[in-house]
Amino acid sequence: SGCRVFFHKRNRIQGSQVASWSTEILELLGLDSLNVSLIEKPTHFNEMIIPKQIPTPIHQPSPELAAMTDLVRRNVTNYSNFPRSQKVYVSRSRVDADSGRIAGESALEALLASQGFLIVHPQEHSVREQLSIYNNAKHLIFAEGSAAHLCILMPPIQADVTIINRRKGFNAFKHQFRNFNIGCSGIDCVKGMLVAKNRFWPEANGL
Repeated sequence: SGCRVFFHKRNRIQGSQVASWSTEILELLGLDSLNVSLIEKPTHFNEMIIPKQIPTPIHQPSPELAAMTDLVRRNVTNYSNFPRSQKVYVSRSRVDADSGRIAGESALEALLASQGFLIVHPQEHSVREQLSIYNNAKHLIFAEGSAAHLCILMPPIQADVTIINRRKGFNAFKHQFRNFNIGCSGIDCVKGMLVAKNRFWPEANGL
């Protein structure tokens, strides 16, 4: 496709390159990564197409979104170049502390590993690898964070999904999964939240 794709640069983004995971997702959709650019200043367009957001609790998936997820699924179904496990924990313990983590997560990882869970740090793997892991799991536990969005790209996954909250009362991921008829439960035992100076609520650390 010759379609040009633009991202706007938010204040928190460092550098002038679009994140590699963003271009990889676009390539799974058949878009050339060379046509992807980051906007850093006011820009005029003769014509612009602004896509809809993924479904919210009150908006159901559209036929266009279903077609998109079908395309992604076809591109990753046979990708098997990574260890697989029926039980997977998707961790945030190796992300920057200011980006939001769960207190004591390393102890939780050790407990889950002793029960046969594969511990996955999504930022260390390609999008294809992550999708392959999630697609082949029977039990998926996420430390609440943006990695869970990837599962929305390839319904229907077969796993039972659990989200461990790091922000009290935050249920957006559960609603997204349920809109795609994916069973999802949540564990919300957050007693408090810590947000670093000059950071934002989405980057809160759960206590």
